[in-house]
Amino acid sequence: MTNKRKTITARDQAPTLEIRDGGQTTWIPQEKIDWIDAAGDYMCIHSGGQTHILRMTMKKLEESLNVDYLQRVHRSTIVNVNQVRELQAHINGEYFLTLRGGHTVKMSRTYKDKLRFFS
Repeated sequence: MTNKRKTITARDQAPTLEIRDGGQTTWIPQEKIDWIDAAGDYMCIHSGGQTHILRMTMKKLEESLNVDYLQRVHRSTIVNVNQVRELQAHINGEYFLTLRGGHTVKMSRTYKDKLRFFS
C-alpha cells in the first residue's frame, strides 16, 4: 500500500500579495490586508500595523486582488471589506468607512455600488 501525499499548489493556498524590497520578499495573505492607498505609482499596503511599499499602479494592483476581500472604494484607496466596522454618509453621495483598527477612509460616490459588500 502506498501512501500518497497531496501536493499543495498555489491554487490551494489563500491568495497572497508578493512585496519585494531589495533582496527581501514578503508574502502577505490578502485577507490580512487592512487597506491600501496610493502615492503616485507606489502602493502603501497596510497590514497588521505595518506598512509595506509596492511599486505598481493602482489599476494593475486591483487586477491581481481577490474581490472577496479587497474592493476599491476610491480612486486611490482599496479596503478589506471584512475590516469595515462603520459606514457614515457624507456630502455629495460620498461616505466615510471606519475600519476595525480605527482608521477612516473616504469612499467616493463612483464606487458606492460597493456598499452591498458592507451589509
